[in-house]
Amino acid sequence: MKPTIETGPPLRVMVVDDSPVTRRLIERVISREEGLELVAELADGKQAVEIAIRERVDVLILDLEMPEIDGREVLMRLYELGTQMGVVVYTGAAQEEVEELEKRVARRLICRMMPKGNGAGGGIEGLKDWLVSTIYDLGQRVRVRSRDGGGDGPAGEVARPVRPRSSATGSGSKAVTPVLGDLDRSPGKNGPTQSNGTNPSPPAALPRLSAGARPAAFQRDSRRFSILVVGASTGGPEALRQMIQDLPANFPIPVAIVQHMPIGFTAQLAARLDSQCAITVREATEGERLEAGVVLIAPGGKHLEVHRDGPHLTAKLTENEPENSCRPAVDVLFRSAAAAVPRNLLAVMLTGMGQDGLVGAECIRETGGLVIVQDEPTSVVWGMPGAIAKAGLANEVLPLSEVGPRTVEHVLAGRTNGRVA
Repeated sequence: MKPTIETGPPLRVMVVDDSPVTRRLIERVISREEGLELVAELADGKQAVEIAIRERVDVLILDLEMPEIDGREVLMRLYELGTQMGVVVYTGAAQEEVEELEKRVARRLICRMMPKGNGAGGGIEGLKDWLVSTIYDLGQRVRVRSRDGGGDGPAGEVARPVRPRSSATGSGSKAVTPVLGDLDRSPGKNGPTQSNGTNPSPPAALPRLSAGARPAAFQRDSRRFSILVVGASTGGPEALRQMIQDLPANFPIPVAIVQHMPIGFTAQLAARLDSQCAITVREATEGERLEAGVVLIAPGGKHLEVHRDGPHLTAKLTENEPENSCRPAVDVLFRSAAAAVPRNLLAVMLTGMGQDGLVGAECIRETGGLVIVQDEPTSVVWGMPGAIAKAGLANEVLPLSEVGPRTVEHVLAGRTNGRVA
């Protein structure tokens, strides 16, 4: 018996494969099914994420090996944006690699592997019955998950806002969290110890922890931090939400963030975080002044630099060459901030693939700044934070749930009685 979707319109299917023969064969298979609708077919991954979301795709058939932006990058971008979707991974890659990818994205994307055969079309004809059955199965599961509120959002759509942990002031109001000075410092979470009044050690004497290491207890640092800079990539949007929700509305320093994302999606991310967090979050604009209590996110396709203008810090956006194949790049933000605010700089590196931010973290440590990285167990990919930790450049390696509170503790430590001075 042919599988069918329970109710509702046909399942919306999209194909991304650089082989025109494969695309034509898949189109032929899907066109024979009344319950399936082919809404788009692409030869590469450049526009795949944008179109998949815009067309509210239920099931994506995705080739991993493609020029420029491959299927792996498409998968991780969809995951980062909180998209809920079924994905048929069509590839000749080793099964172990595909299984690892499936584990990384399993929270939001339901994946099935379709092995690529030899010859024109890669063996689609021999797998057409399996493919049709799998599309129906994935589509049904995605729609049921969306209907029942599972995952982070409806199929083919960026995640809907999650209710903040704190209470709201009313309809349409931003979330309210305790103001600085009233924050809970639970003794069971390595709360701050009393300062001994001595000057902090010079940069060369700062502890350099090995990968996975954590300090035995929080050490109060009496310096007055001027800015917080944050880097993130794969898994970053959710990690940023959790971290930023721990920052109160009157956080006394500005925050600048680089999240690896394509053009057009960072404004959406900023708006979503702004609606979920007490602190103000927006996309950075050229030349604007960095302000306390405001989070600026680098726009997709542009580097974000921090520059000093007299007593003020300003944002500079450039389209200089990508670094680490990224624009925006974390290294650019970290290096510029280290030059603008030596010593009084606090940096956080969250989950992400690759090593972007490693050189910048070295600059921050050399100029006396402090670096916190997310630990491996709570990271989606421990590439960027792991590179910093393994190089001995992390002052602290913490689980995600402790990164936000510890950041606030560090900022409060340099202010009178732990309050805004």
